[in-house]
Amino acid sequence: MNLYRGQFRRLIELDQRIRARRYPNCTTFSKEWQVSAKSVQRDIQFLKYSLGAPIEYDFNEKGYYYTDPSWQMPGMRLTEAELLQMLFAKQMAEHFRGTPLAASLDSLFGKLRLALSEEVSIDPEVIGTQFSFYGRPQRPVSEAVWTDLVKAIRHYRVVEISYRKAPGQTPERRILEPVHLACLWDEWYLVAWCRQRDDWRNFAVSRVLEVVTLKQYFEPRDFDPNEYYSNRFQQMVGRKGEAREVLIRFTKEESPWVLERQWHPRQEVKEESGGSIVLSFPAPDLYEVKRWVLQWGREAEVLAPEELRQELRKDAEALLQRY
Repeated sequence: MNLYRGQFRRLIELDQRIRARRYPNCTTFSKEWQVSAKSVQRDIQFLKYSLGAPIEYDFNEKGYYYTDPSWQMPGMRLTEAELLQMLFAKQMAEHFRGTPLAASLDSLFGKLRLALSEEVSIDPEVIGTQFSFYGRPQRPVSEAVWTDLVKAIRHYRVVEISYRKAPGQTPERRILEPVHLACLWDEWYLVAWCRQRDDWRNFAVSRVLEVVTLKQYFEPRDFDPNEYYSNRFQQMVGRKGEAREVLIRFTKEESPWVLERQWHPRQEVKEESGGSIVLSFPAPDLYEVKRWVLQWGREAEVLAPEELRQELRKDAEALLQRY
């Protein structure tokens, strides 16, 4: 009984009990589902007059039954391709396991499952053995924080949050006008107008400890997520025009792997003689770029900016001393 208790779920359960000749009635069914007897009576009327169910009341059994047991509730019919896509989406949703979004997706797929016709030609259990999706480890997100932020965004409510910038730091309070949630490299971020900074700011949702929804509403500001995120590298987002131009040379051996993906929305690639390439893009912050370049090891060489070259040199010297 912890399943979805809305009318649709009640109709499914009513149909199953009537079909099994268990003769449910408004009084007993309403007590079990913790709704009013009138609500169940409306469900019965919906089955009979809206869906055309051949339903009647048996005074001896004190419950409802079908005069034509072969009648079936109309079910959702999907093509095999559509069903496959839905099951793929279910597998992809597992990537958000442990976040509040996963619970919502579970509820959604549960409702779709109940609405489907029994005539399907694909075993959902087999999909899990044939296809899978794995992502980067995620920091947990509080369900209460997630729910409050989503409501505030939808209804233009001002919020006060308790936010910890980094592990071990003392949380600080911020008054925000929240406008957008975005998943960047498998982590959720809130975009909000910060009243203390009088500017746009990004907040990692996993580091929001508490959300207090204030009684104030705010007027929507001009915000274009495509423009806002046009100057980003991985999880770092900067203002348009406020970026450092990064140039990285990749060896001939590694170039094909680099060319397979788009690493930045505004990246450019220049091919060199001998098979090497130079990847260039504007970066709002050099820290994430440095960590990314280190992953390529000796196959990548930063050409610019000089500041980044110096940082990598220090890291290389430190690594040499350690190993």
